[in-house]
Amino acid sequence: MDHKDAIRVIKRQKASKWDPSKECAEFQAKVKECVLYKAIELAHADFDPVAVSAFLERHYPDTYTMYLPFGEMAITPDDFHNITDLPLEDKCLREGYNPSMSYESLEALAQKCLGWDARKSQCEFRRSVRSPKKGDEYNAYEANETKKNTVKKFKLVKLKAAFSETKKKVTKGKLVMDAETLRHHVTAYWLYMLGTVIFPDTSGNRVDAHYLQLLEDLDGMNNYSWATGVLAFVLEEMSKGSRIRCNQIGGYLTLVQKPYTYDQPTTGKWLFLDAQKKSKEEQFISLRERFDELTVNDVVFHPYGPPDDVFVDEKEVNAFSQVAPYYGPIWHPNGYAIYNPRRILRQLCCVQMDPDMEQENFTLQVEGTKNSGKYFEPKHEPTPAVAHWNALTTYHVKQAVFVPCEGDVTACDEDYMEFYEEISHRFVINKEQQAISDAAKAKDMEAKKSQKEVPICGEEAKRL
Repeated sequence: MDHKDAIRVIKRQKASKWDPSKECAEFQAKVKECVLYKAIELAHADFDPVAVSAFLERHYPDTYTMYLPFGEMAITPDDFHNITDLPLEDKCLREGYNPSMSYESLEALAQKCLGWDARKSQCEFRRSVRSPKKGDEYNAYEANETKKNTVKKFKLVKLKAAFSETKKKVTKGKLVMDAETLRHHVTAYWLYMLGTVIFPDTSGNRVDAHYLQLLEDLDGMNNYSWATGVLAFVLEEMSKGSRIRCNQIGGYLTLVQKPYTYDQPTTGKWLFLDAQKKSKEEQFISLRERFDELTVNDVVFHPYGPPDDVFVDEKEVNAFSQVAPYYGPIWHPNGYAIYNPRRILRQLCCVQMDPDMEQENFTLQVEGTKNSGKYFEPKHEPTPAVAHWNALTTYHVKQAVFVPCEGDVTACDEDYMEFYEEISHRFVINKEQQAISDAAKAKDMEAKKSQKEVPICGEEAKRL
């Protein structure tokens, strides 16, 4: 089979942007107090489906790493902190979070956070399944007297319509922005951002009402490890996207397009060109081929050093967080991913060694893991818990594993490539199979060319 015939370009749903510049001054000031604001400001709706798709076909959900010709690479927590400037070493998003609240509890939470009474919340839960007819919004029953279906989500478009454009509403006297009203509107904004940028699902038009738990204390939002939470969600979506029958994923898949200086997060640095051109299939094929040709010398394993003209204390150069040597679960509100630094030591400026799979902190179980063409749901032993994150330093990999690369960032142990070739699929393109396919195509083209060159004569010439 020709690899050019095996193309799957991933899609992502997107919702309309909520522009904070259209909000009143108090709203804007309160929103900017949150650590998520810069990440939201730098994120944008468009993303590069070609680049994302090319990485997804190299992502292996059992290790949360990407297989490349020279070894494994991954998005690390430190990477994500540098990319987004989100806090890294704080409270786990899963701690105290209940993903299965009752409708009654969610209604009480919506009353506190959004100012919606139970009747209004119930209406919105029904609306997330099917939009009601005008005048029938608060009717809980169908025409045949059966109860209408509900889901514990809110429609994004209705959330935005109810709480946006405060500047206009205040100016026209339709809204008085007291402290409680301000809290309701800012909470709605962040709920919208969680549903469209931070934890977007594949529907593109709904947000999980359970996320209100993260927003109940707006000032406390800055105390979460958003970097690991958002990364865990991205890795889970990448695991889903690596499945052959999945064609759509969510997650914080930003492209970056603003000017960059050393003190800015790198989402402000890079611009991916040609992302929206036609012929995405051709771009995908080209990128796949380029990835298969990569060597270890083509890669910048730690791209976050300062420019030559910027002075930085020597102790801060290549400095890593307390999370970097941690081997354990990182959490988003509804799940986790396993981060194992031993698999990507070169990204930590260390010599890459065999990750010693016999000494795993968390072992993926065949029994209990759900793997299909559309999703991947892992089962690990021991069962990952928030307690692992809270005892982060207890789960640090032994210091002996971290052998400084001494300037040779491509360095690896002499046995590493032998190990890697045994356990991995280094190349996407099967070169032997591709050579057979190319030869068959060339032979077919030559045959067609020969037919065109045969002179016309005899009865066929008379007919012409």
